[in-house]
Amino acid sequence: MYRLITVSMLVLAIAIGGYTQTKRLATNSSSSPSYGKAQAERGKTVYSSTKRIVSNATEQLNSLGISQAYYTESQAERGKAYFYAACGVCHTADPKSQNGTMDTATGLGWHRGPVNSYGLFVGDAWLASASGVPGRPQRWDTVADLYNKVRTTQPAYDVAGLSTQEYLDIVAYLLKQNGLPSGKEDLKNDLNQMRNMTLDKGFERLFNGKDLTGWGFVVGPNCKPAPEGCGGTTPGTTFKIKDGTVLNTGSPHGYTYPQKKFWNFTLRLQYRFEPYEGMESDDDLFTNTGYLLFITKHDVWPRTLEVQGINDFEMSLAMGGNESTYTFDDAARIRARKPAGQWNSVEIVSKDGQLWTT
Repeated sequence: MYRLITVSMLVLAIAIGGYTQTKRLATNSSSSPSYGKAQAERGKTVYSSTKRIVSNATEQLNSLGISQAYYTESQAERGKAYFYAACGVCHTADPKSQNGTMDTATGLGWHRGPVNSYGLFVGDAWLASASGVPGRPQRWDTVADLYNKVRTTQPAYDVAGLSTQEYLDIVAYLLKQNGLPSGKEDLKNDLNQMRNMTLDKGFERLFNGKDLTGWGFVVGPNCKPAPEGCGGTTPGTTFKIKDGTVLNTGSPHGYTYPQKKFWNFTLRLQYRFEPYEGMESDDDLFTNTGYLLFITKHDVWPRTLEVQGINDFEMSLAMGGNESTYTFDDAARIRARKPAGQWNSVEIVSKDGQLWTT
C-alpha cells in the first residue's frame, strides 16, 4: 500500500512521480525602547484617515500562468501606517531614510552602548542574506519565514502584541518595499499558502497553493496518455489540493508535470510522508515516489532520469541510472532525512547535462 505524500512546491519543478505522499515552511528580550502602545494607537488613527487604494492593475503571471502577487496595494498602505507606528522607532523600510548607527540624540534605533542601531528592512542585504538554516537558502526564503519572524518578535515593547491582521498588513508593506508585485488578493493568515510564496527573486512559483494551474497529468498504470492510450490526463483521484499542499494518493499510479520544459534549472520543494495507523517507525514505510526529469514522451512509466524519492533512498538515481555516472553520500542522506510526518527539503540543480541533488 502506497502512503500519502504532501508537497509544497516553492519554485521550479520538473516532474513528480505519483505514489501516495504529502508535498508542499526567539522572543526578543532586550530592554524596551522609549515608545509604547500609544504610538501604535496613533498609527491606527493615521490609517483610519488614509484613503483606501483600489488597484485595477493586471496581475503579473509567470510562464505557467501562476500569479506572482502576494498582497494588494491597499493592504500594503495599511501596513505602512502600522509599521511606522509600531516598529518605526527601531526600523525603517524606506531605502532613502538614514539608517545604521545613529546618535542617541535622534531617539531612533535600539540602544547599544554609546550609539543606537536603526535597521533597514529593505534590499538584498536584508531580504536575501544567508539564513544559516539547512534547507532555507536565504534569510527570508518564503513569506512564511518573514511573517513568523515579524509576528513572534515585534514590536520589542510588546512582543506579539498586535493583531493578526496588523501583522499581515505590515508584511504586505515590507513585500512592496522589497519589490514584490501587488495583486488582487490580500495576504491571508495561511502558513501553507505563505510557504508557496517564494522571496527568492531568481525563482518562480510552480504551485499557487489553490489549484493545479499550469500542470499536466498522466495517470493509469502501464498507460500512455489518451487518445493514444488508456492514461488519464486529469488529476483523477491521484492528485488533490488540501490545505495549500499537493496531495499525492498514489492510486492509480501516475505523475504530474509543469506544462513548460526546463533544461538548466534549480528546483526547490518540501515533502513529507504521512504515517499510517499502526506504523511504529520509518522501517514500516514501504512507499515510493520520485522526480522524473527530461521526459520527451509521456507514458506510465516514461523513459526518464529519475531522482529517487522512495524512503531510505532519497536523492539517488533510479530510472536512467544505468546510463549515468554518479556518486552519492549515504551518510549525508541519513543525517538530512526527517521521519514520516515531518517536512523534508529538496533541491535539484540541473546545469548543462549535469545534476546535483541535496
